[in-house]
Amino acid sequence: MGDDVFFLLLYHQGEPYLNPHFLEFVKLAKAKNIYCTTSTNGHYFDEETVNATIDSGLDSMIVSLDGVTQESYERYRVNGKLDKVLEGVRRFAEIKKRRKSKTPLIALQFLVMKHNEGELPAIRKLARELGADRLLIKNIEVHSVQEAREWLPADEKFRRYRFDGEKLIVKNSDKKSCPRPWFSTLINWDGGLVPCCFDKNGDFEMGNINAIEHFESVWLNEKFREFRRRLNTDRKSIEMCRNCNQGLGSFIPEFKLGKKKARK
Repeated sequence: MGDDVFFLLLYHQGEPYLNPHFLEFVKLAKAKNIYCTTSTNGHYFDEETVNATIDSGLDSMIVSLDGVTQESYERYRVNGKLDKVLEGVRRFAEIKKRRKSKTPLIALQFLVMKHNEGELPAIRKLARELGADRLLIKNIEVHSVQEAREWLPADEKFRRYRFDGEKLIVKNSDKKSCPRPWFSTLINWDGGLVPCCFDKNGDFEMGNINAIEHFESVWLNEKFREFRRRLNTDRKSIEMCRNCNQGLGSFIPEFKLGKKKARK
């Protein structure tokens, strides 16, 4: 598929650096001139790994940093070590500078929740101090009123939902369709192909690439065609789509370092 793919995300609901072949995957993609990105919890940035990542040609990465104190950080990132992440990101930026490498671009991602929304000024300052290239402010996904009460921030601007304490409604839920299943797809670790990253548990698996000879036999099969038809005609009947308002976008709003104005 390499001649047809131009953008590759090497992550989904897991830590890429746990896979010993991860950077080999990156090298294979770069040999086909494919833009390659990933997302990590930032706990594995020793000097050897940082240099190997730069050598692989990885274009960009997201580093999750959902708190500026250990107490705030581990509330969501259970058993995570904030100091280890900060030290690793700082080391990564320093090695990039020393090697005069522009890649990978480092984007810190801050998931706004009830317990950390007051840390937004501090995370912007910290991102600059660490030498990150971008700061991504992301809203949290919840699936119940109970979760909403526990996690949703007070500031409406950082909510994906309208929530009055009793009823949870996804903003922009009146979308008629979504372009993702026509432009992209997701292949899980076991070869199962699903429409997008919102299908976290493989509930809408369209086929398995290990059981076919050509990708098109899944991409164009009747099961996938029927899913697209359903998305176009009855989007709200698909549970994972009812809880999504992102389309092709992933991060709202976005703050670029050094600028105060938000862009949605």
